[in-house]
Amino acid sequence: MKQKTAQTTKTISICGLFAALSVVVMLLAHIGVLTYAVPALAGALLVIIYLEFGIKNAFTVFITVSVLSFLICEKEAALCYILFFGYYPLIKAYIERIKSKTLQWVVKVLLFSISFALILLLATFVLSIPLDTMGLGIYYIVGLFLGL
Repeated sequence: MKQKTAQTTKTISICGLFAALSVVVMLLAHIGVLTYAVPALAGALLVIIYLEFGIKNAFTVFITVSVLSFLICEKEAALCYILFFGYYPLIKAYIERIKSKTLQWVVKVLLFSISFALILLLATFVLSIPLDTMGLGIYYIVGLFLGL
């Protein structure tokens, strides 16, 4: 019983440390040029949790970092983390179980396109961030869907 408790304590503490590290990394998004790079780095930290402690703990860390980053970090970076970079490392392995490489590619492109279109639309219409300040504009959203 002590072995199980020690393992649970270790898992919780390491997951908590990675969640805290991810939030600190997300705080770097206040440096303007890191808006998209920082969520990707925070999402990459989830891979370690996923490999060592499983999907349940990685998903718990993802939810924790999502809530905290949305409350205290730069909103556009938080949206990027929540709607793509946070969960993608967790589902990538499941997508790659699809036997057809072409279908894998199609699913990944669709997931990316829909996620980033949603990020841009939410940032524009819910958070009132002008498209001009995001550097991509409406042409990016149109291009995402025309490329499908």
